[in-house]
Amino acid sequence: MSAAADLEKKAYKLLKAQDVTDFIWGFNPSSVVEVQRHKLVIRAKVEDLKMDRMNGVGVSTHTLSFLGHLVSKTVYQLQPTRIEADKKKVVQNHLTYTHLNDPSPGEEVFIIGTVLHSQNGIHQLQFCVESDPKKNVIFGTGSSSIAAFPPKPSVTASSTRETVKEKNSRDGYSQTEAPTLLPSGHATSSSSAAPRPTATTSQPEPAKTPAATSLAVSSSQAGRPSILRRPGTNGSPAAKRRRVSFAENGGSEKKTYMIVGIRQRQTANSKEFEKMMKEMGVSPANVSIEALPVTRRRCFVVYFTATTPEECSKVDNFIENRRWHEFLNVVYLCSEESKPFVWKAMPIPTIIESLFLSQRMVQNPQEDHDLEAQLMDKQFLRLATSDASLKEEVLSGLNSKGKALFKKQIESHTPK
Repeated sequence: MSAAADLEKKAYKLLKAQDVTDFIWGFNPSSVVEVQRHKLVIRAKVEDLKMDRMNGVGVSTHTLSFLGHLVSKTVYQLQPTRIEADKKKVVQNHLTYTHLNDPSPGEEVFIIGTVLHSQNGIHQLQFCVESDPKKNVIFGTGSSSIAAFPPKPSVTASSTRETVKEKNSRDGYSQTEAPTLLPSGHATSSSSAAPRPTATTSQPEPAKTPAATSLAVSSSQAGRPSILRRPGTNGSPAAKRRRVSFAENGGSEKKTYMIVGIRQRQTANSKEFEKMMKEMGVSPANVSIEALPVTRRRCFVVYFTATTPEECSKVDNFIENRRWHEFLNVVYLCSEESKPFVWKAMPIPTIIESLFLSQRMVQNPQEDHDLEAQLMDKQFLRLATSDASLKEEVLSGLNSKGKALFKKQIESHTPK
């Protein structure tokens, strides 16, 4: 088997393993058009794509976005130097998609994914969704970043003893550990017994220790939960989130978001939508709206694009204050008292999956996993849908369209 044929076979298997057939029903080996070390091209007829546009017939922008990100991620997975880590150690972030045109019935859609390696370990992925290259019609473009982290090395007793000896050999200042930021009420006995740093050591030199960025928490802020390490549902710390400001990095990124729970179908007349955009300081572009298939009347999802790095940073910081399992929850969304909230854009079927995952989190608060990790690992969804009482509770909050969508596009593709 030639090297090119071997790459095509690997690409086909990787795409199949990541449920590409949920979105391209006619996907087969001939769907893989071109494979190189840094490029992957697949094609599909429009009729073979999942028709998931809620208002009207056609392919949603979110299906095109998902396929683009999947193809570009697969290019990364084909790299011979890729770190062999489990899925939970591979992190794909900063997903963006800009939709330009809708594909027409009878057309072929080509999805081209590429990878650009970086020496800092965070690689850039890009993709383009277009028609036949001869027609030069682009449906949409997108990008993301991806990084793989090796498993943390286990700490043995011998290495611990060596670390203690090494600490004892340092000077007096180096023997004092850098303070660790903890949420209020979680101070340990060792941290409370540590001596208060003097004026000469409160600002450590960067060259001596990586703890130069440690912060001292004043007594007036002691009762305020840390934004970097918020308390979890059961009192245990929630997963640490990284705040990213594209404005500081000088990027030119566009990102798509959604507001869930808007009550007006027409966003032009929606005071809720206008108020939230004003609060975030965003001038939205590419605004579209879809009905959320829950039992509560007048419940819609508004999708919009933030077009500048500053706006992306503002919306990302706004999302950071939300705990997904409290808001993407069927009981909350069906309540007349619920308020609209903003989150990263997801297609309607993925929102429904999130409702099952959040309900399981309510029943198992000790499992501290973020939404992206649970959506990637289908075993979480399998556990949620296999629980009869949990399944009944979520389905009771979906209307007839939501139940049909769950049965056709989610339940039938969930591993047993």
